[in-house]
Amino acid sequence: MIKLRDLVLTAALAGCGLSSLNAAPLDLASKPEKRKAGQSLIAGQVAGRLPATAPLPPPRPHQETAPSSVPPSAETPGPVLPGNAARGGASPAVPLANIPAPPRRPPQIGLPPAQPAPTDTPASADAPSPALPPAVEQPAVTDLAKACDGVAQMIVKPAVRVPVAGACAVERPVQLEAILIGENRRVTLSPPAVLACATAAAIAAWVRDDIVPIADATGSPLTAIAVADSYNCRPRNRQAGAKPSAHGNGLAFDLGPMTLANKRSLTIRGDGLTVNARQLLKASACNRFGTVLGPGSDGYHEDHLHVDLIPRRPGRGICQWTLPGGDKK
Repeated sequence: MIKLRDLVLTAALAGCGLSSLNAAPLDLASKPEKRKAGQSLIAGQVAGRLPATAPLPPPRPHQETAPSSVPPSAETPGPVLPGNAARGGASPAVPLANIPAPPRRPPQIGLPPAQPAPTDTPASADAPSPALPPAVEQPAVTDLAKACDGVAQMIVKPAVRVPVAGACAVERPVQLEAILIGENRRVTLSPPAVLACATAAAIAAWVRDDIVPIADATGSPLTAIAVADSYNCRPRNRQAGAKPSAHGNGLAFDLGPMTLANKRSLTIRGDGLTVNARQLLKASACNRFGTVLGPGSDGYHEDHLHVDLIPRRPGRGICQWTLPGGDKK
């Protein structure tokens, strides 16, 4: 019995124009040997009738006109993988899946951040280092007094152990030792007065311009002034609970007895000074300072003259010193 496969093959040969097969059909079902011989004969006839090389189909019209977006492989060769020189035929292609991946980089834990590489070449050891700008010279402690106004007319030193912060702070504290009068004369302060710089300058100007002419008019040059008080961190009039004194900030000066070259002493109570001289002294003090307290003012300034630089409104200054034949104002 002829199998269906043999019938299909016979029909295919007939379509190819193999008339000899139709003329002499084979008994493909008789014996296996005859079936194999018939299949070989059919295959030979097919091979003899088919062309050796089949022509390629013509290209599609759009492929002929469309420009290629991919450059030829000869101009831009792709990467050559290891063992895949292949396309030249030297070695078989190696699948990408068989290429081992590189080992994973260990995590950077606990390492310091990478420092950027220096961009400049390090200077040679023999090359001179660039010149630095000169340092600003800081004033020494001994130069503090030179910052005071009128220092050319004073002999001053920086005051030591005087606070510059807090309730009893003194701004630029100095120790006023003498006032220069002209080129070859000085009036010494005994003991030296510890004052704020501004107060020292004001006292020096008062002594030089007003007190010296008044004292010299008595017949002998003024040589020394006793300092009743200067810097002193205390309440007013040394009374507990009172407001802080101007002495506590180096703003006050207490004028004591004045000594002349002939050893005579002049006091604000009238020893050696006429009433007219004391009136001139009072006027000069009240003109220069915001507070003036002398004999008859409050009972605490009977033997000296207190002057200070506490700021006061114009016309509100205190000028109290009782003189014979007049009142304390």
